[in-house]
Amino acid sequence: MEIGQICAVCQRIDFLTLPCPVCRAALCTDHRLLQHLEPGKTTQCSGAIAERTTADQQGGQPLGDPQSSFTQLCSLDTCRTRDAAGAVCPDCRKYHCMVHRHAPDHSCSAVESNRAAEAARKSDIKAFIAASLGQSTATAQAAAAKPTVRKSSPAIELMKLKQQAKGDASVQQNARIYLRVRLPRESVNLNKAPQDLPLWFHKDWVVGKVIDRVAQMAGVRNTNNSSTAENERLSLLNDDGVALSPSSTLASLVSEKQISNGSTVTLERGLSDRPDQ
Repeated sequence: MEIGQICAVCQRIDFLTLPCPVCRAALCTDHRLLQHLEPGKTTQCSGAIAERTTADQQGGQPLGDPQSSFTQLCSLDTCRTRDAAGAVCPDCRKYHCMVHRHAPDHSCSAVESNRAAEAARKSDIKAFIAASLGQSTATAQAAAAKPTVRKSSPAIELMKLKQQAKGDASVQQNARIYLRVRLPRESVNLNKAPQDLPLWFHKDWVVGKVIDRVAQMAGVRNTNNSSTAENERLSLLNDDGVALSPSSTLASLVSEKQISNGSTVTLERGLSDRPDQ
């Protein structure tokens, strides 16, 4: 059993021989092009050079079988190969045979221009990215210069307050109003007490009773029931700095939205009129 064929030019056995487009002789990969066939190399293709010259004089007519409609002529000027195994170059959009299908093999003229256009496009993209990054960096720096204050949701703050709060154990859970009470500046400086206390109170207690209970638990001097001096009286202020009426219940203040369950209130001295007792 014979495997492969003998090249008509070099007499070497080749497993991938191709027929000569002129005389159909078997040719190896090195000698499959007509320019490799010279007179005297093989008797089967002695007229190849003459036929190529004639084809050149006739305007580059293809060599080989003119009746075949399934093959195309290579666009390279020095090649007259007609085959169906080539490809169209993506740069110059011309058909080339299998040997010359790559741009370097047919010295593609469109490669350089395409490379220049691609380089210009990449340069524009880099410039755009650099400008965008510059603006983003400036925006980020401006944002970093401003302190960001993140506020937790009221529900989360109330949950934390409930975990820390103290108060009268006799007050039922469903009757409690939770407040974070900031103590007077004098108490913080003299008694070294915490700046604020998480406490709960009965919703039906009036503000005056709340003030008395806070003063008792925190050790704050309370003369609301005995002193007539306005600068000695204790007041309870909401988040907006508005003094709460001593005769109002916590439930009514919540319904009027002056405070809410979980609000922070401030105990301060000398900021309101004497309550009606």
